Amino acid sequence: MSLKFINAAAGADKYAVVIRFSALGDVLLTLPVLGPLAEATSSRIVFVTREPFENLVKRHPDVAAVYTIPPRGTGGRPEVKTVCGSINADFGGNIRHAVDLHRVPLSRYALSLVRAEEKATYRKYGFKRFILCTTGVDLLPRPTRRVPELYAEALKPWGVARPDYDFKLPVDETQGTALREGLGLSDGYAAIFPGAVYPTKTWHEEHYAKLAAWLSDKSIPAVLMGMPAERELCDRVAAFAAVRNLAGEIVLDDLPEALSAARVIIGNDSAPVHFASVLGVPAVAIFGPTSPRFGFAPWGDGSKTLYAGLGCSPCSRHGRARCWRRRRYCFDGINVGDVLAAVTETGGR
Repeated sequence: MSLKFINAAAGADKYAVVIRFSALGDVLLTLPVLGPLAEATSSRIVFVTREPFENLVKRHPDVAAVYTIPPRGTGGRPEVKTVCGSINADFGGNIRHAVDLHRVPLSRYALSLVRAEEKATYRKYGFKRFILCTTGVDLLPRPTRRVPELYAEALKPWGVARPDYDFKLPVDETQGTALREGLGLSDGYAAIFPGAVYPTKTWHEEHYAKLAAWLSDKSIPAVLMGMPAERELCDRVAAFAAVRNLAGEIVLDDLPEALSAARVIIGNDSAPVHFASVLGVPAVAIFGPTSPRFGFAPWGDGSKTLYAGLGCSPCSRHGRARCWRRRRYCFDGINVGDVLAAVTETGGR
């Protein structure tokens, strides 16, 4: 457990505690509601998350402090109890609101420990998502509500009407220029993320290879990116397409500066397309075993979502389940031409 950050301007009379432990994409999706929450409650935000994400959250101008527990897969009730004890000690008496935007047992426990005057949690429609995956019966709200809208719905009693979809994650332009020069990245490149936390969520790698080659043929420099664990996947794609592979070479904290100059971000239903939304970069999101009905489609101007919508899709709420048909026909239904057309339609930057 650690307190990673306290804003020098932290000195407000009121604070609102926001709990969202993980994963990266979900943490990014909280950012559009932090400003409206701060404004509606005249509060500064105290954010509780996992260690890899604190430096991204602290960029938000309304965040007064970020408290962390260890990375996913580690850290449980003892760490959460310590964190909440620190929050109560540091801001006790001035915590007016606390909200659980994760809604898992550990986050509920954290919410129970925070000494706030008013508490809330968001409705994630988990059971209705499960019904859609297992029976094909769609009981989710229509029209589709994106996840930030579900977050805002939880905050409605406190005066939050909607997410701020105009919010842009602040980037350091000087640092960004130096970083991109060091990596040899020119403005207007296409950032391709072939990987995802679950391999079953990834569009076919041979399709990504063809897409990268086609973009290069159209004089759009394509660059492969991803986490260190995705280096081998990106190596295979790069070998076929003869494009650069920067997977594992850019640390998470520097991704906003690297991606802010991209003309488009292309990836699966995963965190990179959410980076696009909060950076104002068009995205092309490719969905397979999961569904845009779950609310994770990008919202930026020009962004596109591709989804075959087969009768067997979605088959998984998170995309981790193995395909029972043994071949992922949901991705077969999205060809390279479809993605290339979507990239063209975004208009780039």
